[in-house]
Amino acid sequence: MTTSELKDAAIFVMAYSFLKMDSTEELGLFINKKASKFIDELLAAMMPIIEYYREFRKRIDTQISALDNKARMHKDDFSTTAPQLACDLLYLRFAPNERKGQKLAPILAEFYALNKEKITYIVDKSYDTKYRKEAEDSQRLAYFYIENI
Repeated sequence: MTTSELKDAAIFVMAYSFLKMDSTEELGLFINKKASKFIDELLAAMMPIIEYYREFRKRIDTQISALDNKARMHKDDFSTTAPQLACDLLYLRFAPNERKGQKLAPILAEFYALNKEKITYIVDKSYDTKYRKEAEDSQRLAYFYIENI
């Protein structure tokens, strides 16, 4: 696995854990029924990829731990929801226009191609609802994670 793929996988695992953390199954609707349905569908689509990367778990966990340490040292406060942050991470890391010419691993590229409408729907709806302030913080925090991984 290349270093670039390792970082992409770490962002993916983080996004999965954020979505799982605020699963609609346990907490109810997020924004609306459609967004909640999309979150459930994203979790289902992500699970096989999480399994695919399981053999690299130690390396991925090391990346996430280092990133977590950097975030703890960061002085800004962020107010966001887990689904917003998860979708911002996926969009800002995996969207072709955000890649700056870097190739995305085929398994991640396929996931993004199949699920980009769901991801962008949640990101866009976050700005159109009572979660606008959280959406702005979510994007800032996602960029922090992406730039520091």
